[in-house]
Amino acid sequence: METRRVQEPVAEPEEKETMEIQGPRVVLEVLQQPGTRFEVGEGQTVGRTDAADVVLKGVPNSDYISRKMAVFTRRGDQWFVQHLGGTNYITVDGEKYQDNEEIALHSGSILGLALCQFTVRLAEG
Repeated sequence: METRRVQEPVAEPEEKETMEIQGPRVVLEVLQQPGTRFEVGEGQTVGRTDAADVVLKGVPNSDYISRKMAVFTRRGDQWFVQHLGGTNYITVDGEKYQDNEEIALHSGSILGLALCQFTVRLAEG
C-alpha cells in the first residue's frame, strides 16, 4: 500500500528534513524562494494537493499547479519527468511540454510546473 505524504518545504538548509527519502531522488529547489526544496523519489508524483505523493506546499503561484501534475521516473542513472495531462504544461530548460512524454532531467535543469520554476538536483543514497 502506497502512502501519501505532505512534505513541508525546508526553509533553512541546515534544518533536518522530516520526510527524508533514502536512495536516489530528485531535489526540486524553488527558484523564486532559494532554500525551499522538495525531495521526490522514483515513481512519485508532485502536485498542489494530497492527490499527489509530494505536495508542493507554499510555492509561488501554486494555484496554477495541477492537483497531480507530474511523475518522476528513473531508468539506469537517467531521471525523467512526465506531465500527467490537463490544461496546463511543464517546461524543462525553457522547452514547453503539454503531452505526456518523458523528458530527461539533469542536475541543474530548470523545471517549470505551470508558473513556478525549480532548479533540479539529482541526489544519490
